[in-house]
Amino acid sequence: MSATRIVFCGLNLGEPQINTWFGGMYRSFFAALARHGCDVRYSPAGAPQQGDFLVVPVGGGQDRMAARAMARFDGRVILYVPSAQAWFRSSFLDRWRHKILWVYGTDTAEETSRLYRDIGLAYHGMPFASDPRVMRPLGVGEAFDVVFVGNAQSGVGRHAYVEALLAELGRDRVLVVGPGWQGLGYPSQSVAWGPLLNAIYNLGRVCVNVHNLEQWSTPCLRLDANNRLFDLAMAGRPQVCVASNTAAQFFTEDEVAGADTPEEFVTEVVRLLLDTTARRAMAANARERATLHHSWDARAADFANWLPRSKPESRAHTQGWASSLWRLRDTELPSLGPWEVTGKLARRATRLGGSHSGGGF
Repeated sequence: MSATRIVFCGLNLGEPQINTWFGGMYRSFFAALARHGCDVRYSPAGAPQQGDFLVVPVGGGQDRMAARAMARFDGRVILYVPSAQAWFRSSFLDRWRHKILWVYGTDTAEETSRLYRDIGLAYHGMPFASDPRVMRPLGVGEAFDVVFVGNAQSGVGRHAYVEALLAELGRDRVLVVGPGWQGLGYPSQSVAWGPLLNAIYNLGRVCVNVHNLEQWSTPCLRLDANNRLFDLAMAGRPQVCVASNTAAQFFTEDEVAGADTPEEFVTEVVRLLLDTTARRAMAANARERATLHHSWDARAADFANWLPRSKPESRAHTQGWASSLWRLRDTELPSLGPWEVTGKLARRATRLGGSHSGGGF
């Protein structure tokens, strides 16, 4: 039986910074899919290679690229979508329904599943994961009390937690790596996902994971765990995670410590710094859980199981000439019309307003 041919298109991996942060993770996921009987191919934005299934992202300015790829691909399409709180274009989805097999994304909130279910599309929540071959305990000396690797320019809300930590411990005891922290005395720098990042994690007695507020402060609408949650667990690091509801979906309290306010965050960090036994137990528990349930191999097994056993045929275009013209518009004009831009800005303002009120500030 021949391998299922899956073509991943776009993913913004042509941008050096995105490739630095996420390229290694995608390569781990692709390798895991290959172990589950899939022939994975990657195409940059543009004309995709042909295969059994096309995987293409939408949102973040990628809708026109996605439409062009869907128009040129002969088979069925799987959409990789952001949280529905950030992107949900029902008219776009309806126009391309004849090509779409199902959609998936990292958000596990029921609201996202419901919105897709209401328009007749299956949504699969597939959180990030990690690779035990890359993220692992090293047994090196711990040079800092706390290590945090994160982007200050991605979303809002991280500064309050980092500033509270520095006020409690002092800058010399805390290593912060990432873009946007110059105001706190740390140079702007990025580290590629891979062995060097794992080595940095291993330098901390405690590692912290600060989600941006949009990812977690309204859990009924969005529960969007970042990759750091799983990487730190896989690396066997004691972790304090801002976003307790999000962490609790995947780990118990003796595997990852959760906190929601800056005060809770600092208290949990100090507690672990003072208790070596608790730190070591938490690290071992987290590593065990991540290895069993949150590896890229586990995610690839789910993805492969969601695929149909036989290649489905593309549905016929039944939506008439008007919808065909709109599909042509999707491929040739900017991804959002003026009214959609207005709606997107309104949703973003609502999210940010809700984030501040829900985050305890």
